Amino acid sequence: MRRRIEVFLVVSAALFGALSPQLARAAGKFRIAVVEFENRAGNQWGRLGSGASDMLATELVKTGQFSVIEREKLQAVLNEQALGMSGAITPQSAAQVGRLLGVQAIVTGAVTEFGESQSGVSGGGYFGVSKREYRAAVDVRIVDTGSGEIVFADNAASTDSIANVSVMGFGGGGEWDEQKAGQVMRGAISTLTTKIGQRFKSWSPAPMAMKVANVKGDQVWLNAGKGAVNVGDSFSVFRKGEEIKDPDTGQVLDVEMTKVGELIVTEVKDKYSIANVKSGSGFQSGDIVK
Repeated sequence: MRRRIEVFLVVSAALFGALSPQLARAAGKFRIAVVEFENRAGNQWGRLGSGASDMLATELVKTGQFSVIEREKLQAVLNEQALGMSGAITPQSAAQVGRLLGVQAIVTGAVTEFGESQSGVSGGGYFGVSKREYRAAVDVRIVDTGSGEIVFADNAASTDSIANVSVMGFGGGGEWDEQKAGQVMRGAISTLTTKIGQRFKSWSPAPMAMKVANVKGDQVWLNAGKGAVNVGDSFSVFRKGEEIKDPDTGQVLDVEMTKVGELIVTEVKDKYSIANVKSGSGFQSGDIVK
């Protein structure tokens, strides 16, 4: 039964994906990546998290608002950065992954509930009425890769039930209905898709954060390449100074920033770019480029 559920979720997501405009022009759409969801509903469901995240990716593409990066490309970057597990993406690491993939946001999530419950009444052994309820619940967070800020966090649940009547011990059903289980999962995903679409109607992605990667004479290497910068772009370079913290909570209230100089991009590669110094001196690896 568990194997059938896994196959149902993965195959149904693949079929819907084949029908969606995966090859649509990305201009005007938000470029996002959907990380494989965690399975917190119980290990017995195997690839439940993968199936749910595939469903969400498909539904997001179908809205026409999003261009979703291919799972294989995303997983390759996660493995390269030692972030292979679904729960490894944090607001801090999202900026790094975003630069490498050229995406504006990363979606993470977890399936928190998936299963069934049964209840019923008996008529003295002559008849009985039972109800089998199916439920799925999913949590989702979306991180802006430019700022590292969580710009969306919500959850959704879906339920459905089947009533069965037995007379003198005959009838009553009682078998797992995998179609009904798939429907409640898709119901939760559909609700989340609507919420995400509404949130992103008014969302403006933060500019991709860049840093100085290396310095040789008057040439400066930046840790951003194609899709993030273009030849001829000009940037200012800043260096972090003292952090201003709340004395009671320890929260960072502000960070002093000192301008180091200005750069102009002369060469762009896939994962990095090279710039010449327009003004200033003393550039260092780790300086912030805006």
